[in-house]
Amino acid sequence: MDGALTRITQLRQRFDSLEGASERQLRRATLSRDQGVWFLCYGGRNVCLQDAKGMRQLATLLSQPNTRVAAVALAAAGEDDLGEPPGTSLLGARRRATYRERAAELHQELTEAQAFNDPERVVLAQYQLESLATELAPLPAAAGAAVERARINVTRSIRAALRRIAEHDPELGALLHSGVRTGALCSYEPDPGTPLDWDVRC
Repeated sequence: MDGALTRITQLRQRFDSLEGASERQLRRATLSRDQGVWFLCYGGRNVCLQDAKGMRQLATLLSQPNTRVAAVALAAAGEDDLGEPPGTSLLGARRRATYRERAAELHQELTEAQAFNDPERVVLAQYQLESLATELAPLPAAAGAAVERARINVTRSIRAALRRIAEHDPELGALLHSGVRTGALCSYEPDPGTPLDWDVRC
């Protein structure tokens, strides 16, 4: 009798684990762009949105969850000019180009480290990305103001994108709103209790 009860318990645990895995598989979403239009698919529902800076910046965050990305780098990803006044070069074109190239290299390194499940490389890449943002601190006050404008503009554009998504799919909008963090460093941190795995294709 005890053996039968043990077997029943084991079967029930196996069923629960399979059911949980099935639910996790259902919590997948895709984000792709085609000719200036973004397509979101979640829970069998589809949303189409016109291209915008906030959508490009959001895609960057969703493609690398639990990774902090500097607002300045996101501004570049969204093709934002950081709000610089005409005729001025607060960060300098050459320095901005170098920053973007280095940020792109580190993002690639981070993606590969995550794909190979190499926690040491992941931590190192994240640290170096954060260091890029820190390097901007000693710049003149005008440059610091440009960085602050990047933070404000990126926050505004991402929040606008989240509002547009919520208007078409409230559930998806709520999940994204709870997981997206904006500021000098931005990130997408999905709730472990309601994980959502994104497939981003840009």
